[in-house]
Amino acid sequence: AHLGDTSLGVTGTDYLPAIDPGSSPTGSVSPSSLLPLSLYKRNATLFTKPHLVTTMTVGVSLGGTLAAGGPKRSLFIAAAVGDPTLTTWADTSTLSPFKWDPSANSGNGGRVSGSIYYFDATNPDKLSTSLDYAILSAIGASNINTASSPTTPYIGAALGGEMFIGKFQPPINGGAVWTGDLLMFGTRLVNDNLQILNKSGTVTTAVDSSTAQWSAGAALASNRLWKDRHLYTRIPGTAATPEPGLTTFSDTGTAFTAPTTGLQNFISRAADSPSLASYAVGSTAQKLVTQWAMGGDTTLLDASSRATANRANIMGDIINSSPAVLEYNFGDVSSGLTSSLSAVGGNRFRLILVGTNQGWLHAFGEVTKQENAVAGDTSTPKIVKGNVDELWAFMPTDFLGYLDQLTVSSNPHRFMVDGAPAIYHLDLPPASGGAANGVVEVTSSPGPERAMVIIGLGKGGRSYYALDIHNPYTPALRWSIVPDEVDVKDASGNPALQARILARTGAPTIATVQKVIRNMGFSTCTPGIGRITLTDSTGLPVVRDAVFLGGGFSLPEVEANFHDASGNPTPMGRSILVLDAYSGLILGAVDLSDKTTSNGGSGTLRPGPIARGVVPFEFILNSGMAQRAYFLDYWGGLWSWGCQKTDTASTLPASGSPNPTYQYRMDSSDLSAWTLDGAATSDPGIRLVAKDISGSLITQYGYTDSQKYYSEALYSTLPAPFRIGSFPGHPKSSTSPIPAVVGIAIESGDRNNPLDYNYTTAATTGTTANPATKPSHHRISVIFDRQDSLAWGTVVNPILISPTSTAVLDAYPGHVSYQANNALITPYSSTYFLGPNNPADTKFGFFANFPDILTPPGLIPKGINNPAVVSGSLYYSVFVPTAADPCTGGSGKTQTSIMCDLLNPIVADNRTNQNCTSGVVWEPIGVASEFSALGTRGVIQVGTTAVNNPGAGASATTLATKTTTGKSTDRYPKARVWRTVH
Repeated sequence: AHLGDTSLGVTGTDYLPAIDPGSSPTGSVSPSSLLPLSLYKRNATLFTKPHLVTTMTVGVSLGGTLAAGGPKRSLFIAAAVGDPTLTTWADTSTLSPFKWDPSANSGNGGRVSGSIYYFDATNPDKLSTSLDYAILSAIGASNINTASSPTTPYIGAALGGEMFIGKFQPPINGGAVWTGDLLMFGTRLVNDNLQILNKSGTVTTAVDSSTAQWSAGAALASNRLWKDRHLYTRIPGTAATPEPGLTTFSDTGTAFTAPTTGLQNFISRAADSPSLASYAVGSTAQKLVTQWAMGGDTTLLDASSRATANRANIMGDIINSSPAVLEYNFGDVSSGLTSSLSAVGGNRFRLILVGTNQGWLHAFGEVTKQENAVAGDTSTPKIVKGNVDELWAFMPTDFLGYLDQLTVSSNPHRFMVDGAPAIYHLDLPPASGGAANGVVEVTSSPGPERAMVIIGLGKGGRSYYALDIHNPYTPALRWSIVPDEVDVKDASGNPALQARILARTGAPTIATVQKVIRNMGFSTCTPGIGRITLTDSTGLPVVRDAVFLGGGFSLPEVEANFHDASGNPTPMGRSILVLDAYSGLILGAVDLSDKTTSNGGSGTLRPGPIARGVVPFEFILNSGMAQRAYFLDYWGGLWSWGCQKTDTASTLPASGSPNPTYQYRMDSSDLSAWTLDGAATSDPGIRLVAKDISGSLITQYGYTDSQKYYSEALYSTLPAPFRIGSFPGHPKSSTSPIPAVVGIAIESGDRNNPLDYNYTTAATTGTTANPATKPSHHRISVIFDRQDSLAWGTVVNPILISPTSTAVLDAYPGHVSYQANNALITPYSSTYFLGPNNPADTKFGFFANFPDILTPPGLIPKGINNPAVVSGSLYYSVFVPTAADPCTGGSGKTQTSIMCDLLNPIVADNRTNQNCTSGVVWEPIGVASEFSALGTRGVIQVGTTAVNNPGAGASATTLATKTTTGKSTDRYPKARVWRTVH
């Protein structure tokens, strides 16, 4: 909405009134002096850069020609004036109506040079096709052309001509170190189906380094010796230097030998390490561990006790770290390319970031080009070809003290950098105005642009790190959150964290910030990045790009190691932290560990850990800002954080009649107003929207405060909020307007226990911690968060999800789906569940239980992938375990389903010949990837499938993609408003 123009953040309002053009200009001026057509201010507020205006015109069934005096001329000239690429007035005879070149932009298609956005709509098909291309052309400049999502055992899928696949391979006999790789394959979209191509340009049935375009593992092993890699780490913070930044990771030089800051003081020197005595400061044993971590084969040493070769397993395993990709302006970075990248002769450069469980965040550089599958043979299809090389790698502070544990083959495998990197890129528009291009400008205009990677460790630790990667060759540490350093003092003896809290009215106290960080669980949360305003100490709202972090996953076994003042386990992960994405300043901190809620008759409940993340949400359409955030706790609570102030106070206008009061919430983009009443100094505006109370009530004993949850209400996925365009319900009062509504799709199931280990069949009682009972069902639910929820009473009493709840509809009773002719799910019928004629029958959502426990083997279908909503259609996956063995592991499959219309919830449609049919659409082997959106039409998912008639010695499975489209038939957004030009 603000197009990266931060000057708009100090105007005191999220919205500015429309421009009053006044009178039309008079006199004669050169057309070139008016080009390109742009807005340069809004009332008195000057934009730092002009905002270019693109004009599209349509001539519907017009005869004649484009020549002067012809009926098409005015529309044609209007489109020419409104073409941002036209900076001087040209001979209009050199221009043409809109044309599309499918081979442009590396095969992604583009507008033909010299054609303008004038559409000569001589027939409906031509109009529809041309507009589809036009919208694609208009929005294509800001596409990054890549999206990441995890799958198992192949992690990560990036769409946009390439796919990046992470792999892992456990040793036959187990052990601390597993090998891994990162592979790149070309892709091709054919009739909305994504095909994975091998290096020959044909659809692949084998996914390995021999068929991939490149292998990061092979590059890491052969491009340079371990000691020539560019490796960094961060040593622990101290009073003198609370944030030490990056230091070189090496076994030689001052980086290793410095008396207080050298790595010799930290490598395998953790106070609680079982092998501390074996690794004296500066010892040969300590240096060999350092060499091993750098990739050296310490069984092959020279006379100075340094490794002479790389380890065969130098590349670690990639399990849950989905690759993140960022493209750079090629001209800005080409001079720094390594020899292997320069040899490609390409023209596109990307930085690919991925974590491994050898403790490294790897930064791989990739150079590519479009070329025929067989060089020089134009009859073969064009595919993406290229190469990869490691530019640098970063090891978090958390692992330095225990690195020797990796060198002991009999030790168990452990997670390390197991989180998925998140990219923050402040993509600026060109200096001349217009849309940003999705590419990092390092030195060229409008750069230098901000680009950062934010990484949590997953189950490998509790910390988060943010590295500046605007220059892909030289990273810098911008900020970190390290719970183990929460009590570090500055040189004056004050908490070092105090300096990181942004000074403002209502800022969190240092005590709250320390408690939130000290009690963080594992850093399993996906960083949520959203734009907000924040009223600073001067009283002015400033636009800030913020990172929202949940407290992270935790379990009683973990919490038993962290005691409160009474010596009892500390509940961990019950918090939210908000930071400035670039500076790391702490903008907000909310402690939920003491939050209590009623659960509809079963006593007082507290939230569980916020295990997967916080989702900032744009409630006010087209604002480009977040007005609230949604999150799930592990124990089935769906929460919202935002301004909870409502319009309950009427005032008397001059006429004497009171203003209407609708009890609607008053959302705000200002984080300072995200409180119970909108005042910056009030309590945080945390609201329990819904609570799953399915299953048996379980009590975890031994805590100072009672910790209770329901056995079937385990949630380890992100919520999927979406705005309802036209809500088919009724307001609470007949005199009120229909409220704005946000739908939130949520899916229950424990991703941390997919094979249902260590459950009991019945709850136990006593004074010690008891294990949970095994769930009978998990479910998909959609909750409708109404703007008038206060009037309906769901603010005080949240929406309860269970088979006995009257607040939600069971959309799959007895595993039998409602069908299209049922009035209960038909919008605007007298008994429609969201808007019945009898207000007492109103529902606030629906749920559908997954199938029963499978007997044998008694395992439970569950949701462990994030649901997705695209254009009103719901996509969700259910993992169905089929075998489980504590020694040999287990197996299962994924069932992916679509619900075509969320407002008409049919779980399994029995009709045929429908444009979209609700029900199961795909069943890959194992765990499928997360969903990637296919424009506005549907989603793409990646998974493992069986190969038909595999050859001798060939793999019986392969990686495959599945495209599922919903009720929308448009791939791209359509223009909805047209203005007639005379």
